[in-house]
Amino acid sequence: MPLLSDALVTVPDVIMPPNDDPPPEETRSHPAPAPTPAWAPVTPPPPPGAPAPPPMPGAAQWPAAEGQPYGALFAPPRRPTDRLAIAALVTGLLGMVVLTIGFAIAVFVRTGRTGAQGRGLAVGGLAAALTWVVVVSIGAALLLAVRDPRDGTAAGDAPTVLVYPKVGECFDLPRGRLDTETELVPCDRPHEAEVVAAYNLPESAWPGQDEASIAGRKGCDQRLKERFHTIMPVEGGEIVALPPQKATWPRDREVRCAVAGPETTRLTGPVSALGYELRRWNELQAGACFDLPKKKDAPSVRLIDCMKRHDAQLTHRYSLPRGPFPGDRAVEKKAGAGCQRRMASLFRKHRPRVPVNGWFGHTSKAGWESGDRSVVCYVTAPKGSGSRLSEPVVPQPTRA
Repeated sequence: MPLLSDALVTVPDVIMPPNDDPPPEETRSHPAPAPTPAWAPVTPPPPPGAPAPPPMPGAAQWPAAEGQPYGALFAPPRRPTDRLAIAALVTGLLGMVVLTIGFAIAVFVRTGRTGAQGRGLAVGGLAAALTWVVVVSIGAALLLAVRDPRDGTAAGDAPTVLVYPKVGECFDLPRGRLDTETELVPCDRPHEAEVVAAYNLPESAWPGQDEASIAGRKGCDQRLKERFHTIMPVEGGEIVALPPQKATWPRDREVRCAVAGPETTRLTGPVSALGYELRRWNELQAGACFDLPKKKDAPSVRLIDCMKRHDAQLTHRYSLPRGPFPGDRAVEKKAGAGCQRRMASLFRKHRPRVPVNGWFGHTSKAGWESGDRSVVCYVTAPKGSGSRLSEPVVPQPTRA
């Protein structure tokens, strides 16, 4: 069989026999629609001059409405602030440290779960609370700083300057006799004390509050005795020394000497009108006439003119020898023997015109240890007679 060559073979038309079947419907081909661009609007644009259709519900209008910034249409929703964060900030500013810490912890937990804002406020509250802790710690450290052993004040303490009364002014002690704070009161009204003398301590470095007080009291005792002939011009009262103050030293070195009445009694007039006739037992001079105090252990008696009716008259005052306190019985024995011997000698020369009884008194252990070893000898009318002396029994001293 011969092989086919590459030559073009022309195939003659094939004549088909006729077909009695009707011919099939002719299939018409349609061209494919052109693709719609992705940016083309879905709805056809309105014809020129027609009004623009309204925007779809919920769609953002572009451009933005007049007066509204473009970005406002696309800003994310604002997250709420946790209320506990505000509480943490407020309590931190007020120094409520424990509450601040509790609120801040709650804020950190809640904002991490809900996404709310407030962590910054909580941190600010913690910072404020920490500042309070630091300030309080520094203040406590200053209060516990080393104190000045001479006056008991801390080195960083601000000095407090008290305004003391002047001589002749009266005052109250609102914080008690152990405090030198004073409150001025007119002398014609009931008051606790009156300044009756003043003097200056020597120039020197600040001696300390305790030393200034001790020195002031000694000087006041001396000056009151010079003026009133006693260190207790008010019966049952006491001396109040107002010493100089560290804050004003050495510019002001003045000690104010005041006389106060008993703590349960207020003065009603100037001390100068009350005090010249009052004496302590160890201040009496031989020959002085006086009334016995109502209280047996009273430290002072009131002087009486010997030509008027009186309870007693002093015959002698002397001191026992120095040495340790020998005991109450030994002191009593020595004092009685000393007074008996002195009275016997006195009455041999000046025999009393009326019958009298002899008595004596002596210092206590506390007085002995403070340097007072005084013994007093005095006479009264006979015990049980119900009478009083009406004239001097022994020669009277010169009245100061």
